[in-house]
Amino acid sequence: MRRFRRQYEQQSQFEWKRIIGMMEAGWSARRVARQLGSSDSVV
Repeated sequence: MRRFRRQYEQQSQFEWKRIIGMMEAGWSARRVARQLGSSDSVV
């Protein structure tokens, strides 16, 4: 059985600023990823 990966989507500059802001506010990478609907590895 073949595994399919999720399509890679590059984060926009706006998304990266949101990520940085959340991380600076003390959010965990997992929490940020869940909020954005992304994988933990993206964050």
